[in-house]
Amino acid sequence: MVFASNYRVPAVQRGTLSVERELGRRTSVRASYSMALATQLPGSTDINISPSPGMVSYVLQGGDGHPGLHSGETFVVPLYGQRPIADFGAVTALVSNANATYHAFTAEARVHGLRWKGLRDLELHGSYTFSRSIDYAPQSSATPALDGQFDPFHNGYDKGLSSQQFPQRFSGSLEDRVRVSNGPKAVRLALDGWRVAAIGVASSGAPYSYNISERWARDDKRFGRSDLSADGRPQHAAACAKVDLRLGRELTVGHKVHLNAFAEAFNLFNADNIARVETRAFLLGTPATIGDSTATGPTPLIFQDAAEIATEGLTTAVPFGTPSSSTTGLSRERQIELGLRVQF
Repeated sequence: MVFASNYRVPAVQRGTLSVERELGRRTSVRASYSMALATQLPGSTDINISPSPGMVSYVLQGGDGHPGLHSGETFVVPLYGQRPIADFGAVTALVSNANATYHAFTAEARVHGLRWKGLRDLELHGSYTFSRSIDYAPQSSATPALDGQFDPFHNGYDKGLSSQQFPQRFSGSLEDRVRVSNGPKAVRLALDGWRVAAIGVASSGAPYSYNISERWARDDKRFGRSDLSADGRPQHAAACAKVDLRLGRELTVGHKVHLNAFAEAFNLFNADNIARVETRAFLLGTPATIGDSTATGPTPLIFQDAAEIATEGLTTAVPFGTPSSSTTGLSRERQIELGLRVQF
């Protein structure tokens, strides 16, 4: 493993343009555009590879109905089968040739100071963001891959939608203090003075690509990374959504003791937010013989749905797209916290 002679540290440029307008005393709206341009991001490539002597063809079998997949479609990629230094395997060079771009438009609205049916100081906020992120598959783990590029001589094949592509996001919040001025005294004492805050978020699901069950290799021929982003468009897991809620109330006992009681619920409705799915989409098949025994057709990539897995007799594999995790990151199961703070 070596550093390329022209290796550079990453560089990022960011910019934001916002326009905001007040609509009366209580309402404001804002529109903003944000961008980020990252250059010289880290990657890796195998430099112990001889130039390609030709191309090799593949044909898709199955997968109709999934974005970018059409059964019977063929494509060709460079074929590599020779190493200049035969005594060594992969010689990994750490390079800095991966770029990434991010563009986002956000619309926001905020209303504050409202009073409605026992509620006072009601504040509402909502926003919608549409974004797009494109990159050249930069290195994302602390351990570099032996060869992170699809083609060892240039990274043009790797350009596509980023694994951080979450194109749509909605968020909204509500905050208020309850005021009960009518009704029995006991009811007013029980309800008056509570503060309520709620936050809701919904977004596109996590993106993922179509993976092949083994490296694109046959008879020691090497073709690069084992994933296929058909038409540069990764799939997305189911949309994620959750609501967080907080209730709190301050009480004064005597002249010197203050109580602050609160209850918080995270993922209040216990939504199942899919964090990971089965990405094994294709199994490398055997090329069909054409005419005599020395001529073969394109190598099949067999789509792994439930019917195909049953036909193949596989016992440990699950169909492509099957959810496998919903409890990572900020999308965990419902959690409830109760607290009491005393100040004196």
